[in-house]
Amino acid sequence: FYSAIARRAMASVFVGNIPFDSTEEDLLAHLAQVGPVVAFRVVNDRETGRPKGYGFCEYRTTETALSAARNLNELEFNGRPLRVTISDALAQGGQGGSGNPLEAAHNDMLMQAQIQQVVLAMTPEQLADLLMSARTYVGQEPHHAHELLSKNPPLAHALVHALNRANSILSLQSAQQGGGGGWRARRG
Repeated sequence: FYSAIARRAMASVFVGNIPFDSTEEDLLAHLAQVGPVVAFRVVNDRETGRPKGYGFCEYRTTETALSAARNLNELEFNGRPLRVTISDALAQGGQGGSGNPLEAAHNDMLMQAQIQQVVLAMTPEQLADLLMSARTYVGQEPHHAHELLSKNPPLAHALVHALNRANSILSLQSAQQGGGGGWRARRG
């Protein structure tokens, strides 16, 4: 289950400086210049619902994401240079960051945002499968699971996001159905 999340995060890029008057169709066409776009999400302000000016684009492969960062970063789109970046870990083939604490913090935030984007794109069924696989693994291999989660904070972060999203979905379903229920009751 970790490899699927990692693959999707590694094939995603951060897209910043998006003009507020641009359409999603135009933006997708621009981002698809380097290869097919699997998913794209503009981040909106929770209170106003208006776009914040950045988003995340997922490509089929890591190579396409790298190409997007090389070829689309600072390329003008609707009068503004788009910022298209990836994490240092991906740029260096998974070998880690530069040692700069500010850059490391930025990369951490970027990876967390990419993980959140991947989890938000998952269907309720995919979330259930992910969480049940994690639960089974932890039950069967508790020491290995502890070591895996300790050495891979993004994985732990992804599982927390998945749990939060699953709980939100179940709360919404419960409210729509008039109460009762929960993860354990539904997944039994």
